[in-house]
Amino acid sequence: MLQRLWFYWCSGPSKLLDPASCYRGQFWLNLKYGGRGSCYWAFGDGAGGSWNACIQPRAPYSPLFLSETTITDAKQMEAIREGAEDYEYFTMLRARVDELEAEGVSAGVVAEAQALLTTAPERAVTNMGPDRQQWMVPKDREVMDRLRLQALRMLERLSRL
Repeated sequence: MLQRLWFYWCSGPSKLLDPASCYRGQFWLNLKYGGRGSCYWAFGDGAGGSWNACIQPRAPYSPLFLSETTITDAKQMEAIREGAEDYEYFTMLRARVDELEAEGVSAGVVAEAQALLTTAPERAVTNMGPDRQQWMVPKDREVMDRLRLQALRMLERLSRL
C-alpha cells in the first residue's frame, strides 16, 4: 500500500507567527522530505472579528482576516500561496531534469539543476523550527524568493535543451 507524506500545521495564534517560516516553509519541508501535501488548522475560525483582537473571545488561528461579511487574506495566507507556487516550480524542475536524464542529455546545466533540487530545500528550511516561529526572531526572509527565482531561471535554461 502506497503511503504519502503530508505536513500539517496547527500552531498559533496565527497572526503572531512568521509567515515565511511557518506557512510558506511547510511546502519546502515537502520538497526536502518528499512530501505531497500541506494542511493547515482553521481556515475558518469562529473566534470573532479578526480585525480587532481586543474583542475576540479567544485567540484566532486562521491565516485570514474574518468578519461577519468579509474574508481578507493575511500575510500568512499569502505565504501559503507562495509556498504552493514554490513547490510547483521545483516539481516542474524535477520533471524537466528527469525528462532530460531519460533522454541521455548530460549537459552541465542538468547537473546544476540537480544540485539546486538537492540543496535548495535544505537552505530554505534553515528559517524553520520551534525557536524560529515568531516574527521578532531575526532570519533571512528572502531565501525562499531567491531559491524560487533560481528554479525559474534554471527551467528557462533547460527549456533550450
